[in-house]
Amino acid sequence: MKKRGYCMMSALLLIAVMLTGTLSAAGTETDTKVTDGYYYAQLTDDAKLIYDALADAENLALLKAGQPVTVGEPYTITIPAKPSQEEYNALVNAFHDKSNRFGELLNEMSNAAAAFDRDRSDIFWTSGVYGSTVIKENGTTLEGSVSLALGNTYSISLEVGLYLVSDWDGEGAYDRALSSDLATLQNAVSSLAQAATEASSTRYGRLRYINEQLCKYNDYNSAAANSGGSNSYGYAYPWTAFAALDQLTSENDAGGALKPVCEGYARAFKLICDELGIPCVLVSGKANNEEHMWNYVQMEDGNQYAVDVTWNDSTGNNGYFLVGKDVMDEDHTPHNRFMSVGQTTDFLYPVLSERSYDPNKLTLNPSAETLLGGGTLTLTVGGALEGTVIVVCSDTALALTANGDGTWSAELPNATASYTFTATFTGEGIYHGITATCTVSTTQHTHSYGNWEPHDDEQHRALCVCGDVQYADHVWDSAVTEAKSCGICGYEESVEIPERNPENESGDATDGTNGENQKPVGNGSAGTASPLGGMLGCASGVSGGTVALCTILGALIWKRRN
Repeated sequence: MKKRGYCMMSALLLIAVMLTGTLSAAGTETDTKVTDGYYYAQLTDDAKLIYDALADAENLALLKAGQPVTVGEPYTITIPAKPSQEEYNALVNAFHDKSNRFGELLNEMSNAAAAFDRDRSDIFWTSGVYGSTVIKENGTTLEGSVSLALGNTYSISLEVGLYLVSDWDGEGAYDRALSSDLATLQNAVSSLAQAATEASSTRYGRLRYINEQLCKYNDYNSAAANSGGSNSYGYAYPWTAFAALDQLTSENDAGGALKPVCEGYARAFKLICDELGIPCVLVSGKANNEEHMWNYVQMEDGNQYAVDVTWNDSTGNNGYFLVGKDVMDEDHTPHNRFMSVGQTTDFLYPVLSERSYDPNKLTLNPSAETLLGGGTLTLTVGGALEGTVIVVCSDTALALTANGDGTWSAELPNATASYTFTATFTGEGIYHGITATCTVSTTQHTHSYGNWEPHDDEQHRALCVCGDVQYADHVWDSAVTEAKSCGICGYEESVEIPERNPENESGDATDGTNGENQKPVGNGSAGTASPLGGMLGCASGVSGGTVALCTILGALIWKRRN
């Protein structure tokens, strides 16, 4: 018999994405709040599968060792030795469909790589992402054209990996030990974050401290910046966060060649913000028509502000610290594509504040500007001022409680009124007496309930326009047969009808009389009812013939129901 086989071309499909530079097209902004994995949130579900595989903690150990990891689960089929044509075709088609599905995932490789690169500055040791579909026959990897032969087992999987950056691939004169550098980086981030926390109790103060420390202990690497990139320069180190965080010595910094460029400053700034829980993203584009990278951070007022540590270091002042469009639009243009090839997603940046941050501004934000019926109000004090802030109310009889976390709370009564709250800085120096105010109104509320409606088998309920709910027990009809109904809301409940027991009956079947152990059911007129007499309208007061007929019909119906 002629051997049958399905030929699949390009079984080992390789896609490589290098993390180099940015492309054109001005970046578009979004109101999306900055959280961990800010760019991840903008990916398609397919791209997220690749990102998740790269970010998995267990996978990272393999990726650092230069090994690829699997995206999702491999797909496996076994071709019987003697399949029917229909069976064989079904297996081959399913395998082909899975191959196409992995191809769709590979199309998202660049997008996943772009988001991963911008979200994870701690992964400084990689220069690119690669992916491939891998087909195995009986456990052996196949390359080139593949025929699915009878009697064999085939699997197909999608694998992704990370290229090691040249400084950590073990091939250069100044290559470094990745494991020790990872520990050094984490220690540096933790130490600076702790020092920033000790230096200031405010977000403004901590960000200022980070900016100043990065400027103090670094010098901009003009030689690397003017080289045209890491490949031509010979070191990728200056483009990593590690370059701005490692306290290099003359013995291992290659004569100053490993100091940071703008990307190193920005990535280091983001890592420390991440450690402090301050929302921060990387932004790339052009500044004065040259490729550049900086940061956006979110302050307590909810607005986004730009920080360009590189320019702050180069100019010797903080002219680009927590600035808005009023400053950045003069010379900075963000781009929304991060990859040199393959990227199809135009990533969105947070909306930058129109105006620069005012460090002397005290803010007071209520949890609600209007309250129906009064209730708990929380006031949040914001701003960069360090010292004591007190909050008072125009109604001096209203008690305010300091919660110790920058918020104050008060219980507003159920009345129609307006309250003005004022926060005042009582610290020393020029900020003494700075105030912020907000107004909150309350409307008195009287409960107004709607009609009663069914709730469950025990209660009915009535709803108020304010959302309050009242419950009450059902008032059941007393004269029912197979169901009882609540006289208030109409809720119905089934009633179990007892089964007749002829052995306990002591009456004459022709006169409709039940024995003393037989429970009457229904609401017939006075007299002794037949088993379903109430339903049929029969009682002992009617003629004997009619009663007998009703009794017989009742018995027949009873038996049918049971």
